[in-house]
Amino acid sequence: MSCLSFHVHCIKSEKNSLRSVSMSFADSVPVFRDRAASAGLSEEIRTSLDGAGLNTLSKFAFASSYVPGAGDDAEFVKTVKTVLGRDPTLGELASFRKLLHESYSLVTQEMKQQLERSEDVQTRKLTQPERADLYERQVKRITGLTLRGPLEPSDGLVDLFCAMYEANRLRFVPWEKYTAKEAEIDKEVHTEHLFAVDSNGKLKVGGKKPDPVADTSTEILLQYALQRRGLSMDQANLLEFRTHQLWVDRVLKVRLEVPPAGYARTSFRQVFEADKKLFEELANATRHGVQATVNGRPLDRVFEDCMNKPEVVHLLQPLMGKSMDYKSEEKPAPNRPSPYSRSQNPGKSKGKGKTQGKSKGSPKMPLVLLNGGCRATTNAGDAICYGFNLGTCTNKVNAGRCERGYHVCALPKCGKHHAYVNCPTKSWGS
Repeated sequence: MSCLSFHVHCIKSEKNSLRSVSMSFADSVPVFRDRAASAGLSEEIRTSLDGAGLNTLSKFAFASSYVPGAGDDAEFVKTVKTVLGRDPTLGELASFRKLLHESYSLVTQEMKQQLERSEDVQTRKLTQPERADLYERQVKRITGLTLRGPLEPSDGLVDLFCAMYEANRLRFVPWEKYTAKEAEIDKEVHTEHLFAVDSNGKLKVGGKKPDPVADTSTEILLQYALQRRGLSMDQANLLEFRTHQLWVDRVLKVRLEVPPAGYARTSFRQVFEADKKLFEELANATRHGVQATVNGRPLDRVFEDCMNKPEVVHLLQPLMGKSMDYKSEEKPAPNRPSPYSRSQNPGKSKGKGKTQGKSKGSPKMPLVLLNGGCRATTNAGDAICYGFNLGTCTNKVNAGRCERGYHVCALPKCGKHHAYVNCPTKSWGS
């Protein structure tokens, strides 16, 4: 398992505000504190190491010219005396040697994986000290939200975005993976057994636990899921949470807005496609990488511009939909011709008259067209498609008509090849 990961700690920026800078596993301060405590070093000694600037595994591994396994470690013992200001006890020296060997092994392994990186290398999961430190710092920075329950992202979701940062490349993560930590805790324990072939060509049996799936079927559940994504990207040092929240507010506003007459409400599918398109634009705008630099995070600088691009915004626009089912006591004249009848002159129809008389009545003209003074047939007596004039027809069109009639404007004295709802000559007050 790869040791390539990172940790976020804070430094002062030019404006005395806190800026997150991502570090690798070997450069993580909480990890070093945890490993030093596991090696048996006391709190007093850990404070002395921190005061000497030896607060990460990478720094401690190269604190002296001694290389583990190279023979006499007199140089390393001399460094320990300098840090403590006294001679170490035999037990303390043993703990220092243990920490040195662990630090050197991890750092060299990390360097090797960076040089021999391939598509099969998987980023390791964050350690518990890293997770705790990331969460505590985020809670202090983000006020007004309780980062627990449905808002706390799962460990797996944070790991996904941490892997993106390490790979220095942004990609879109499907909504079903935006799970909460509480769902991860409640994850079923049964294991699904899978067969796979290893690098040596041997068949092996692997076990995989079913992954939890995030529910985004309602507006509030979608809001929670997207906010968990924003919090995960913030922890991974990809994007500031407040910047990501601008997009969350927009998609929820669009989803809840009442559409104009003749248009359908923006669907969840439209929101998903717009969200996916946004990440495509973000990836195009950050081809040089998404890792933080001295100028800040690349995604922070381009996010709002990508969010407002026409390619993204137009996907959120309401689409023309079915007209509202208005109830009205008005009925069309019984002898009014209909485009859905089998014959324009029922009295002259062929076949059995009783069968024609017992056939179901033709659909009434929609109220929108009726109030607009539209007609049901052309001047030649051919049927006009109601659905086309409302912008809802999806039937196959051949020679300018579908099975329900010609695709022409139903407004008298118009008859052009556009829908009635888009006709420039109609009365907009009707």
